[in-house]
Amino acid sequence: MADGMNWAILALGAVLTTVLGGFLTFLIYAIRKSEAMEVARVAGTKN
Repeated sequence: MADGMNWAILALGAVLTTVLGGFLTFLIYAIRKSEAMEVARVAGTKN
């Protein structure tokens, strides 16, 4: 019984780590994309 519980906790940790890692990756992507769009917008208004 204890072995099953340990495996369940390990599996939950692996899933949680994967999901949070994906979310963090998306946030980094969105921030970089937003900064690039802002730079392009500012560069377009200077011309």
